[in-house]
Amino acid sequence: LSFGIVLDKNYFSFNVTEKIDVRFRYPKAFMEFLWRGNGAYLDKEMKFDFGLDFSHYREYGLGFAREINDKLSVGGKVKYLYGMENFNIKRSDISIHTASEDYAITAKANIEINSTGIVNDSTAPEFSASQYAFSRKNSGFGLDLGAVYKATEKVTLSASVLDLGFINWKDNPTNYVSHDQNAKFTYQGFELNQLINSDSSSTKDIGKTLGDSLSKIFKIDTLHDSYKTNLSSQIYLGGNYSVTEKSTAGVILYTQVFDKKIHSGIALSY
Repeated sequence: LSFGIVLDKNYFSFNVTEKIDVRFRYPKAFMEFLWRGNGAYLDKEMKFDFGLDFSHYREYGLGFAREINDKLSVGGKVKYLYGMENFNIKRSDISIHTASEDYAITAKANIEINSTGIVNDSTAPEFSASQYAFSRKNSGFGLDLGAVYKATEKVTLSASVLDLGFINWKDNPTNYVSHDQNAKFTYQGFELNQLINSDSSSTKDIGKTLGDSLSKIFKIDTLHDSYKTNLSSQIYLGGNYSVTEKSTAGVILYTQVFDKKIHSGIALSY
């Protein structure tokens, strides 16, 4: 829902927008591990650092733009953000090391996963449509800025920074955090005769013992602490060139900040 009004060289706008934003990052090493296995990386530590952020929120925006002169126009938008659901991997330091002498596998895991409005537990209140739509305690703010400059009759330049901001998630959050951030587990396999000379119940005991050891070492604590996520900020730099009266060539440089890392791209158009 949006509307705007022009007053002389000024433009005012207002919008209410429902947004679902999903960003997922996986390491190249993980795909190589699936394809080649751990045997191809003897005496090397493979690190699997995943990033994921899923957010559903509503944006209330108030915008203003002004034509400064015949060449330059600038604008901005202030946004109030109302959060509904979020699933965020804040930390996923996972690594696997395979020893060349005996193929023993040493694994380390240090994770922190936060969730709001998705994972249900005994502390969650009963669902209410009105409370869900308007009364959740998840709020934040955002900012958009942009400018367009007509350098010559044929060349137009533009720049913008979008989604500078954050959301505080306070409404019934759930956090999954590694109990011991330095925990590691070394698996040296088992004797083959344990399988050959054992019945099915003994085989199950081997698996249960392994599972219990992993559960004990990589213990996950469940907490209910509020947390903050940043929006996936975007930066655009663009230029257009009027080739003829009916054709234009353009280029856009694009950068997005997600999970504390920069992801860039370029687009050419005609």
